[in-house]
Order: sequence, then C-alpha cells, then structure tokens
Amino acid sequence: MSKEPQKFNQGEGNIHKTPVSSSLSMREIAEQLWSLLDNIDTLSDICKPTVNDPKAAMAFYNNAMKYAAKRFELLQSDGHKIYTKEEFEALPKSESSFAFLDKDDYKDEKQRNSECP
Repeated sequence: MSKEPQKFNQGEGNIHKTPVSSSLSMREIAEQLWSLLDNIDTLSDICKPTVNDPKAAMAFYNNAMKYAAKRFELLQSDGHKIYTKEEFEALPKSESSFAFLDKDDYKDEKQRNSECP
C-alpha cells in the first residue's frame, strides 16, 4: 500500500482553492510537532530556576525558541494561516511601502539625505 501525501489547506487558506500536497503525511507532521512540544515540556522540567541556578530561565527560553523555530521545517505560516512549503512559495509577494536597507545602502541613503537642503 503506497502512502499518498496528505492534502490540506483546501479551504480559505489555500490561495488556489485546490488541494496541495506536502511531502510529509499529516501523521508525520503531527508526530514531529508533538516531539517539539515534548522537548519543550522536558526543558521545563530541566530548567527550573533556583537560587543556585538563576540562569536556568534563560537557558529554557533560548532552547525553547530553538525548538519553536524547527516548526518551519515542517510547515510555513503568514502569521494567520498554515501552508505547505509549496503553497507558501506560491503566495503573492506583497510590495512593502518601506524596505530594509543593508548597512552600505543605509550609509548611502543617509549621506544623500544629509546633502538635501
């Protein structure tokens, strides 16, 4: 029996209103996300701040954020809906009204602005 990739985001979240496959099944995604949550729960047992180890809370936070970042290896989000990587790459790119400048461009822009009367 071959394993078909699960299809999801068939409703509002899907920009094409058609099923889009993920390379992982929904069960595999659920198991990996559960594992991340379980790792964070285990961290909470290990990193209890005490008088002798006040930095444990920071260790918990830093490690929990590493686990939280791994969710993007499985699915993507625009902050409102969840997408497969294929769906997310197909989303229309919004044109922002402001852009982030790298360090050199910022210096050039700052120089141009200082020359204006």
